[in-house]
Parts: sequence; structure tokens; C-alpha cells
Amino acid sequence: MFYLIPFLLGSVIGIFALILSLIFKRLGKLTSANIVTYIGILIGGGILWYSLEIVRGFEGAMIGLIGVFAILECIAIRIYLASTKKEVAALQSKQSMGLLSFISLIVGLISLGVYIFTGDSFIDDNITMLLGFTFLVLSFILSLFSKKDKLGRVSLYVSPILMVIYLLFFGVMSLFWNTP
Repeated sequence: MFYLIPFLLGSVIGIFALILSLIFKRLGKLTSANIVTYIGILIGGGILWYSLEIVRGFEGAMIGLIGVFAILECIAIRIYLASTKKEVAALQSKQSMGLLSFISLIVGLISLGVYIFTGDSFIDDNITMLLGFTFLVLSFILSLFSKKDKLGRVSLYVSPILMVIYLLFFGVMSLFWNTP
């Protein structure tokens, strides 16, 4: 529940950005579509700044996750828009997108491993938890754009499985730890 509500609220910003950018793209105004994604990134950054500077604490962490998820979704929309342009050769190749998806999957796995095996002794648990889940979500979003690449397919199938296991782990642990 800790990640679900901020993800859904951040997705509202991402869905608005996606709808507006697809409308502008269909109208042939790709620059306006890019501006919409940049505005979404700025809104997510503003939410993140507000959570760190003004709210703070547990509530600030929840609000900060809204900003992080909004930023990630707007970046994914921007990558999709860039991959449809003919001028951007690096993002247009499915192999580079699959490699980027696989690298973010590995970073997420390393972060989860650090969280599980080191506890709070090496890096703060909140940082490793957030980084692990964020990189798994990013890996899944990027793998949607590279389904035909081998590395993209690995990320496409492994990321949701790990996210479900991750969320079930925290759901079960909070169920047992929070009993009266």
C-alpha cells in the first residue's frame, strides 16, 4: 500500500501527459508533445521538492514517491516520443532500448540484494527499497518498447514477477508485524 497509492497518483500525471502528448503527436506538433512531457517532469520535480523541503517525514516520503513515479512515467513517454522520430538513431534501435531495460533490471536487482542481505548496516533501507522498486518499474516500462529484443524480453518477463514478489513480501510482512 505504501507504493500503490503514490504510484496511482503519479500515474494520473503520467496519463494526462500521455494523452496530451499523443493528441499533439497526432496533430503533427511533436514539439508541443515534448513540451507536455517536460512540464510533467517539472511537476514531478516540484512535488518531490515540496515533499523534501516542506512536508518531510513519512508523509513527505509518500508525497515524494508521487513525484518520483510522475517523473519516471514522463521520462518513459519522452523516450517513446523520441523513439518515433527519425532523427534520433540511438533511441530508435530496439537493441539499445532492450540493453537499457536490462541494465535497469540489474541495478534494481543489486539494490534489492543490498536491501535484503545487508540490512541497515551498509546503506539506509529506505534508499535501497525505493531504488530497487523504482528501477524495476523503469525496467518494465522500457522493456515494453523493446519486446523483440532478447534482453528486452528478459526484462519484460522478469520485472513484473520481481515486482509482485517484492510487493507480496512487504504486504505479508506488514500484515504480521502490524498485528495488535
